[in-house]
Amino acid sequence: MHAAPLLLLSAPGAEGSRLAAMLGRHPRAYAFPELNLHLADTVQGLLSVYEVTQGNVQDGLLRAVAQLYCGGQSAAGIAAAQAWLRRRADWPVSELLAGLSERVAPRLPLLSESALAWRPHDVEGWLARLPDARVLHLVRHPRPQCAEVAARLRGPVFVPPDYKDYGVDPTVIDPQLAWYRVNRNIDQAVAALAPVQLRRLQAEDLFAAPEATLGALCAWLGLDCGAAELERMLHPEDSPYAAVGGREAPYGCEPDFHESPHFAGRLRPRAGLEGAAEWRGDGKPLAAEVVSLARSYGYR
Repeated sequence: MHAAPLLLLSAPGAEGSRLAAMLGRHPRAYAFPELNLHLADTVQGLLSVYEVTQGNVQDGLLRAVAQLYCGGQSAAGIAAAQAWLRRRADWPVSELLAGLSERVAPRLPLLSESALAWRPHDVEGWLARLPDARVLHLVRHPRPQCAEVAARLRGPVFVPPDYKDYGVDPTVIDPQLAWYRVNRNIDQAVAALAPVQLRRLQAEDLFAAPEATLGALCAWLGLDCGAAELERMLHPEDSPYAAVGGREAPYGCEPDFHESPHFAGRLRPRAGLEGAAEWRGDGKPLAAEVVSLARSYGYR
């Protein structure tokens, strides 16, 4: 029998993958990479999505299946994972998740999903499937988070429309649209949860006081947290999914975590909410909705 999972929800760029990997280093926990099981109702549906997508949405699930069932994340292991999934094409994704959770039992399964909350009903659907799950909502100050995401988006040829402001001409890259949409969707989806099931954490607290923050999270999750456990959790780079994998399934976590998986303990500054959104280049401030939501999270 496996424990009810912890679902870590955050907007892209909020350090969700790093925190999940840190918690997953606890001897009584196991952090999966981003599985993206919300993309379909069955394994066959997931396989169909993989055939038409140009991204790497399948990498996390392939790496997890290869690691847990197929002898590791080598090219042969990834190929075996693909075959393993094809043989279970008729499984509902809830059965697949239950199987993965059983595989790591009695450890607490941790699911970090930065893409889940683009649509509120996706979060609501997973919470309905996992009524006993606990949710950790990780937030980060919108100014530094959006500035970093905008810098990353300036390189790619294609920028997802969710990161563009079409209300100006020419359009500008503006990640605060995604910051607001994802965090608002999470808030709406978890509103009905019992207080004991929900916790919100500012990412800045993790970097400012990692031992105290991890200790408080472990206490909430019912996990021991002595010196040995803390030392393990301060090394997320030792997660089996931290490094970039082979070309068959290289990713599975957020890009900034793959690029620098160590925990340096660097302080995330709590910049002010007033003033121009510098990544836009047109002098406009943070949107009023963004400022209001950020203030509700305790930012100033």
